[in-house]
Amino acid sequence: MKDEDKKRTLWCLVVLVVTLIAIIASLAVVRIVNKEQDTSLKAQNLSKTEGQEVITEPEQGTTEFLETVSLKENNELEKQVGAVNLYKSAQSINNDFLGESFELSTKYENIKLDEGDEEHTVKAREILNFDEVMDKVFSQNGKKQFLDSGNSLIRQVDNKIYLLDAARGLDETYWGTELILGASTDSRIEYIARAKYIDFIQLSNEQMDTLRKNPDEFKDMITFSDVNFTLVKENDTWLIEDFTNPN
Repeated sequence: MKDEDKKRTLWCLVVLVVTLIAIIASLAVVRIVNKEQDTSLKAQNLSKTEGQEVITEPEQGTTEFLETVSLKENNELEKQVGAVNLYKSAQSINNDFLGESFELSTKYENIKLDEGDEEHTVKAREILNFDEVMDKVFSQNGKKQFLDSGNSLIRQVDNKIYLLDAARGLDETYWGTELILGASTDSRIEYIARAKYIDFIQLSNEQMDTLRKNPDEFKDMITFSDVNFTLVKENDTWLIEDFTNPN
């Protein structure tokens, strides 16, 4: 190979290497910028005050801002009892299709369920810490009621607790729940859990914005469902005795 050809080849290799370095550097800069933007957005979406839980602003176009649990009267009793947080915890466990609230076995088993007039086999994973998690939220009677309700994907078979490898639909019209204080003693508190429902599919984006700001304009479209929500004190701790999942 002539010297000129060697020089030309060497020069091409140098140009190629420099180009590759430039491309890699550009990609690195893009990743850093995107990461900084993502961090900035997350920071903007978080609002935190001392002594309160972190609240994330929902994305536009979602109905997350409507799905709330509140007390009709924020009385002193709530500071001692924490009914709202207990209600939210029960909802979270009930709607936990992936088992994120629990420690699950890595092994799938085929279990037989006898529900109604039919017996069928489904895949499931054993929940290894069911009592540990549930005893922080439910009383012993409340835990039994939860299992007997069949409203979640959690089932008890042969003295073991399983999470079914399945799916369960949620009520997309569910708006939120208001807890209304009823009778109470030193060891028992009764609430009415008033769930609200509205057919969001019928609403335009403009109407959704109005609903966010002034829900009273849509009172004719709202339906209510009242069920009992009861807390009892066990071992000096308030726990759920009676709960019905609203969605």
